[in-house]
Amino acid sequence: MRALKCQKLVLTTGFLNKLKSDIDLQITDAAIPGLQCRYSAATDRKVFYLGYRVRGSYQQKHMKLGSLAEFSLNEIRARAIKTKQDIANGLDPQAEQRMRIKQNEMLEARRKQVQELTPIFMEKHCRENNRANTYRTNEALMRLYIIPYLGDKYIADIDLCTIQDMYDKIKNTKTVAVALHVMRLLSTFLNWCEKYNYRAINSNPCHLVQKAKSPKMNHTLLDINGYKRLFDALDEAYCAGKYAPQAILAIKTLALTGCRCSEITDLERDELDLENGYLHLNKRKTDAFNVPLGDPAIEVIKQALSICKSKRYVFHSPIDHTRPLTDLRKAFWWALDRAELPRMRIHDLRHSFATLATSMGEDIRILKDVLGHTKITTTEIYAHASSNAARRTANNVASMITG
Repeated sequence: MRALKCQKLVLTTGFLNKLKSDIDLQITDAAIPGLQCRYSAATDRKVFYLGYRVRGSYQQKHMKLGSLAEFSLNEIRARAIKTKQDIANGLDPQAEQRMRIKQNEMLEARRKQVQELTPIFMEKHCRENNRANTYRTNEALMRLYIIPYLGDKYIADIDLCTIQDMYDKIKNTKTVAVALHVMRLLSTFLNWCEKYNYRAINSNPCHLVQKAKSPKMNHTLLDINGYKRLFDALDEAYCAGKYAPQAILAIKTLALTGCRCSEITDLERDELDLENGYLHLNKRKTDAFNVPLGDPAIEVIKQALSICKSKRYVFHSPIDHTRPLTDLRKAFWWALDRAELPRMRIHDLRHSFATLATSMGEDIRILKDVLGHTKITTTEIYAHASSNAARRTANNVASMITG
């Protein structure tokens, strides 16, 4: 251990520049009480410290002010005087310095780019909380929109202006619906970042984005004649082998049950209860529920089981029997064209099912359970009035007025 020699002098710049010694030195500045210069014989560095006591404490502390290579002697003395003034006001400069360092470390920890955190978010949040289809959709939205627009930006720097510009670009190049989907996913992502301290709490600006109204969806509904023509076209496609028989039977099952598309394409054998006439769905939109089956629907499902080659799925992929069906649109649109019906979404079969039930006078409260809705207001949205029924009602009222 090297010897340490302590001295007390009035420090000058010339003295410090010429200072050389074979041992470590500690020189106290006689001009400012508590100011010390520590000289290292090994490195020839001259570092300044200020010794002080905080008001109400007997503990002696030493705070580093800097080295002679960084500051001049006058600058060191100015820093020492400023620090002593803070101490006189009851502050602890060393504690304040530690707090600033900690805050800077926290800010640096938050300096994560979006592309660094999205894989963690997808794994820790989406995989744990989303269904398989929803996870795939969110992964595609991340890959196609959020990462290209925001991937190189830091999480803490994402503000309302940045998000608004991204929303407007997606809305103008794609559709309002796609832009709204991206906004919902981005809002969930930013909330997750707040939870894990990558952003300040309550700093998510997504709810302040000025969004365009989604265009009103005009649903195409089938009446009894439309159903007959559609089923005739599906039977023709089935017999001619135009499309995979599993796809044809899946479309028929959708039309006869009013189920969501994924509830039928992902239907598994252990969810069937054909003896009692039910589907016990375990992978629905919110929670498990039972779908009552009519006899025609049961016959179609039995027909699908008779040609099924999968041990798990009722309507399996024609290419890979271990996977479910993925897309019914080509077969569905071919059948619509063949039946000379207007193009419609597959989900419109669910709307048609609900509308036909209400036009037949079925109780909407029972229909709510058939469709698996938790609120009857949702069922009312699905139960549209057909144009013929609306005109019939208008004619009845007008006739009553005129006597």
